[in-house]
Amino acid sequence: MPPKFQATLDSYFTEVGGPALLAHERAVCQKLIDPVFGYCAVESSVVDGGLQLSASTGNYWWASNSVEVDASSLYCSPAAWPFMNEDVDLAILHHLLDFSREPHEVFSDTARIVKAGGYMLIVGFNPYSLLSLKQAVKRWNNPAWHYSSLAEYRLRDWLKLFGFSVIACQYTQVIPTPAGSAFKRINELLTPLTWRMGSSYVMLAKKQKYSGLMRRSRAEKLMKQFSGGVVNPAASKEVSS
Repeated sequence: MPPKFQATLDSYFTEVGGPALLAHERAVCQKLIDPVFGYCAVESSVVDGGLQLSASTGNYWWASNSVEVDASSLYCSPAAWPFMNEDVDLAILHHLLDFSREPHEVFSDTARIVKAGGYMLIVGFNPYSLLSLKQAVKRWNNPAWHYSSLAEYRLRDWLKLFGFSVIACQYTQVIPTPAGSAFKRINELLTPLTWRMGSSYVMLAKKQKYSGLMRRSRAEKLMKQFSGGVVNPAASKEVSS
């Protein structure tokens, strides 16, 4: 992402409503990933510093594609992760699909690195919210807000196509405001509309496609024995899902 666009997004999340929205998203994400365990988790966010979550994994990497960010664990494109197929237990995309020029490629490569039984957590702006209407006005003066939000039903279709099942989907406040604000009461009254008009959504999906371990061929076993390797008979059994 160009530095000018990154600065604009960072400034939004430091404005009056931005920190409240980010805090709400962080709280929802943390609640959803608390039961998720594994060896490797990776997060990519449009916000400098990311969501700063605490995951129950052995390794947690925060990735960035901006040279302006010094605190990232990985420097890479979210459309070309430096991981092997099915190598990650948890992948988090924080508004990446909203601002990417190639959201489908970002999504497909992220789906590629998530292992069977692993999870993908996606945070995106709700295109049918008051916040999206407000940002639509900003697009005339600031090109950074020329994003394309994915509706929940579209994202569900993508997930299903790549072998994921949605575990949970929660929406944030209708009007993102700080605690104690005059809009707090309004948000409470608008709570029934959150599922439709929430400023953003947080969706957790689990990869259900289990390919299993292939049986080793007789030739492979003979080659290992010839080279002095030890064949584990248990490892040659096919594992069913």
